Amino acid sequence: MKQSIICDSNQNETEISALMADGIVIFPRQLKWKLINTAQQVKLQNPTENRFAIKVKCTDNNLYRVKPVFTFIEPKSSVIFNVNRYDSNATIDHILFLTTSAEKTDDNPRLLFADSMANSDETIEMMKTAPLINS
Repeated sequence: MKQSIICDSNQNETEISALMADGIVIFPRQLKWKLINTAQQVKLQNPTENRFAIKVKCTDNNLYRVKPVFTFIEPKSSVIFNVNRYDSNATIDHILFLTTSAEKTDDNPRLLFADSMANSDETIEMMKTAPLINS
């Protein structure tokens, strides 16, 4: 898996704005919550010519809700994920975007991940938007 960090020329290393993994760009690289029971967005951008299925996982499903959990990201397009954090103590958590290649004829991303787990096909661990911080 190839990863690179994207930042504006006027940003320092602690203000990194995005992460690129296997051609997919993730904005922002880090989420911080000052208020609980609020939502933030993560954008995945696919500048490649390939279609991918995406599955989202996080370290605490009781604390976070991410929608959509399964989706496709088309070539040269982007997808917005809504991340809700519910009331709890301050923690550092992670969100993980898993990708697998998808054909134009595929219509259910959930099935692609079920098949890959059953067949031991390679599913790419794409990125941890780490940390999800309650501050």
